[in-house]
Amino acid sequence: MGRSVPMKRYWIDFIRDSCTLPAYFLTVTTRYLLPEHEARGYLNFLLHTLNRRFFGKGYRRKDKFIGGFAFEERQADGKLHYHLIILDSEQFHIRDKPSLKKHLYKQITKVRKLNRSTGRYTYRIFYRIGVDLQEITSEEEMKKTAFYSMKKKSGDAIGLLGKEGVLWDMYQTSTDHLFRSHTDEPRTAVRKRIRKSLNKI
Repeated sequence: MGRSVPMKRYWIDFIRDSCTLPAYFLTVTTRYLLPEHEARGYLNFLLHTLNRRFFGKGYRRKDKFIGGFAFEERQADGKLHYHLIILDSEQFHIRDKPSLKKHLYKQITKVRKLNRSTGRYTYRIFYRIGVDLQEITSEEEMKKTAFYSMKKKSGDAIGLLGKEGVLWDMYQTSTDHLFRSHTDEPRTAVRKRIRKSLNKI
């Protein structure tokens, strides 16, 4: 199928319609040249640690998790770069509890790669200095940040945040085995499935 620009536009429109305000726009960048599956695994681990902080160890069983969308792109130097739209949650605003930003900056330093010479996890995966979290309170801010970034970059994949991490089958340009045109699963069925996931947030 190749690069499906219409499908990308379709999902951008769908995400725009699905996002409620306020929301958060998060950007993180890997420090190393990593295979796609490995970098995604580290991103999922970061989301796992955040979900545990906000919803407890049994967040999967309780079906409570950080909701939103993720966008993956490989930069010119080959490193993977992620943008996340995080939907707001009352758990982010509990009095006398750390905010999303405080938890994020603490947990991102714990996502590490194994140093085989020492047997310890010493290599930090994400650039802490490159972490950017913005609160979005208006449609205009959303347009200028999240959707501007999505449109100006080609984008390698778009995914849905869930209790198991990011589901990367919403849009793919590099591989199309999950979305072979529109025939394997009608777009209406895909929208219904994703809206069902969003309603659990």
